Amino acid sequence: MKIAMLHATLPSRWRGKEGGVTYFVHNLANKLVERGHQVTMFALDTRPDDALYAVRTINAARWLHTNRLARYYLTPILFARLKLQEFEAIHTHGDDWLMSTRKMRRVRTMHGSALAEARTSLSWKRRLNHLVLYQVERLAARRATRVVANSRDTIRYFPRIKQVIGCGVDTRAFQQNSLPKSKTPAILFVGTLEGRKRGRLLVEIFLSEIKPRLPEAELWLVAEKPVEGDGLVNFGKICQEQLIELYQKAWVFCLPSTYEGFGIPYVEALAAGTPVAATPNPGSCEILEDGRYGLICEPAKLGAGLLDLLQDAGSREAMAAQGRVRAAKYDWDAIAQAYEQLYAELATGN
Repeated sequence: MKIAMLHATLPSRWRGKEGGVTYFVHNLANKLVERGHQVTMFALDTRPDDALYAVRTINAARWLHTNRLARYYLTPILFARLKLQEFEAIHTHGDDWLMSTRKMRRVRTMHGSALAEARTSLSWKRRLNHLVLYQVERLAARRATRVVANSRDTIRYFPRIKQVIGCGVDTRAFQQNSLPKSKTPAILFVGTLEGRKRGRLLVEIFLSEIKPRLPEAELWLVAEKPVEGDGLVNFGKICQEQLIELYQKAWVFCLPSTYEGFGIPYVEALAAGTPVAATPNPGSCEILEDGRYGLICEPAKLGAGLLDLLQDAGSREAMAAQGRVRAAKYDWDAIAQAYEQLYAELATGN
């Protein structure tokens, strides 16, 4: 099948780390090519080195590549001008609210909701921007032929959506060459220290509740800046291979976010055979099925819950086995197959 996929950004070395949607789009396109489809990406960026798909780069001013706010509001104008009649299926992931409803049938994936982001934003400017973006998201949902959500929580904000297709993870990459757990009890955190990821909260819990009771314990931080403290190990920016090693070697993965629309790191940890601990949020509750596949507890009880896990090898082994089973639901082949069915329905007019 000849598929057009649209997203403003692609993985880029010079711009640094992108958001999760960028990598989702890139990996889905690669997987679809592996499965025999012809995929062309329309983006502001050039083709990544590891892309299996073709890229048609949209001409735009250089500053638009680095100015995220401007990109949010100007990219839809560029996308609306594209001629896509040659494709059997069109798949958009944002920036499509000006695209015609008559000339093209397309799938739109809603990767969370800007309204949910607004509710958890600490900055009033960021909150205002997300409130505006939510209105154009609703417009995009009305204009697309078929709309799917990446999680059950996203459906709450877009009543028209009836189908959920989760985010994909390369489970084989997280399971191959499996490394033994570290000799010392280790908790892994991947995210930002401030904001909704609440890395700073985990640091405080570790230093005040876990370290005094378990002196040999370590907290491994894959975060935007280093933090000083007894038992804190800072990794900073690392490659995917190093990240997989940390997932495999950690005793427990903890991401105490206030909000996750999906939460790919939870699935990555499950795929690596590492128990997951989280605070209640839509993503953790959906992926961990309200505690069936991991530990979910309020911040006040998170320290005690982590201590119990670190000191109970049997529980960790049982959770690791269950986690691998759960992660299989989000393997890229399963996600790609679900989208293939949507594309086929679109091509036949269903």
